[in-house]
Amino acid sequence: MTTPLFQIPKPIMENMEKLNELVEKYPLDIPVPEVAKLMGMNPECLRAAIDCGTFKPGYSWRKGVAQNKGYKIATIPFYLWYTQSWISAELF
Repeated sequence: MTTPLFQIPKPIMENMEKLNELVEKYPLDIPVPEVAKLMGMNPECLRAAIDCGTFKPGYSWRKGVAQNKGYKIATIPFYLWYTQSWISAELF
């Protein structure tokens, strides 16, 4: 029996499976609490990262004089950010 030189660790494979499940369930945008859960963080901390611009796949907005903000994490940018990959236009 040969052992492969490079083997993807089980926790990484499990996280990738969770990511794929999120993409299947939420093809357009993924709710902040779901992304926070995948990343092992508090949703409020993720919202703070979005607000200060350190979490690039997400954005926030406020309409007029509203007190509350809206938050969005688009699925494709999040998937590409999480996997550190890109999609070439030649694929389509």
